[in-house]
Amino acid sequence: MRTPIFNVIEPKTELQIDIRNLIHEQLETSKIQSKTSDNQYKISIFLTITAIFISLVPIASEFLIKKPNYNETIIRLTESQSKLNEKVSNMSKILLYLQNQVRTLEKENELLKQKNN
Repeated sequence: MRTPIFNVIEPKTELQIDIRNLIHEQLETSKIQSKTSDNQYKISIFLTITAIFISLVPIASEFLIKKPNYNETIIRLTESQSKLNEKVSNMSKILLYLQNQVRTLEKENELLKQKNN
């Protein structure tokens, strides 16, 4: 591309054509730059939104997904085992009481048999 020389006193047609061509080329370059900057803007917005989404996913998963609380599970299991142990202990006491009653009844039965004989 030639650099135009401006002669204001004697304007030439060639010079005017060169100036028009130069302005036209600059206009085309500006259009390309405008499209490029528009694409860069859209990509920048997309990447920003994507980065925000990626950073929010772990936080959201903490709140939305109920994870098992092992401490509460252990406490519930311990409480239920304690209740079962208490029931077994009570049943053992009842069993011992019944065994004692059976022995007492057997002894009374023996005494009655001896009296009847």
